[in-house]
Amino acid sequence: ANLPGPVTLRRNSLKMASDEELIELLINVDDVICDSVNHVSGCLRVAPQSDDKKKKSIWSMQTWKDGLFEVQDMGSQLIVKATCAIPGESVVDYCTGNGGKALALGSMIMSNDSGKSGHIYAHDISLMRVKQLLGSLERAGLEESSITAICSDSSEDDEAGEQQQYSKILNEFPSNLQADVVLVDAPCSSTGVLRRRPSQRWLIEKDEVIVGLPKLQMEILKSASKFVKKGGRLVYATCSILSAENQVVAEKFENSVEYNECWEPWNFDTAEW
Repeated sequence: ANLPGPVTLRRNSLKMASDEELIELLINVDDVICDSVNHVSGCLRVAPQSDDKKKKSIWSMQTWKDGLFEVQDMGSQLIVKATCAIPGESVVDYCTGNGGKALALGSMIMSNDSGKSGHIYAHDISLMRVKQLLGSLERAGLEESSITAICSDSSEDDEAGEQQQYSKILNEFPSNLQADVVLVDAPCSSTGVLRRRPSQRWLIEKDEVIVGLPKLQMEILKSASKFVKKGGRLVYATCSILSAENQVVAEKFENSVEYNECWEPWNFDTAEW
């Protein structure tokens, strides 16, 4: 369908204790009506605004400026929940992109009353995206010390050596890093989000989907897997609906000679989603 997708929010549990509290604030402060999404805690859907009411930009809302929520699709939120990350754990977001999942992971591993603080290693090949994540930390209520940002290849946007100005951004992972959780949300054909990117349907090429992307996804998955500690968890996801980029890649990884004796599938808990 060519209908636009709904605007979906993720409640920042570091600042908001309940969906009901955030829904009330959105109405009272920003005059925006939201409903909670069944079975997905922390996920809110913005109600369509009437034609006679001036539409409000999310980025102009005081509740967003205060870091009470992030704009994030439900599917993206579910991927984060699938990691089952808990307070005090170390997590690698291997393809962090603009950092939406890293911020969500931060709220999971920091939000607790026990005093435990986890750590996130956010990696991407785009310096611009890594910088965008770092620029969102304060608003989201996360300390800079809670995230290690890594940009392993900034050649596309670092022609003038801009990365040297950002001493807090590493150009490689810390040696001997072993994390509790590694999330790989790999680059893909984006066939699952065409309503967000309608022009993408004319850019998809069969050979790329069947050969090129799965090969790249497997390479990324293998590279990321080395950072999972013994007994840790590796989560692979894409925003594609094609089996060639999902089940096929996962099964090849599980059945490959160098990995089949070291890994086993695990069933993540969806009871509290």
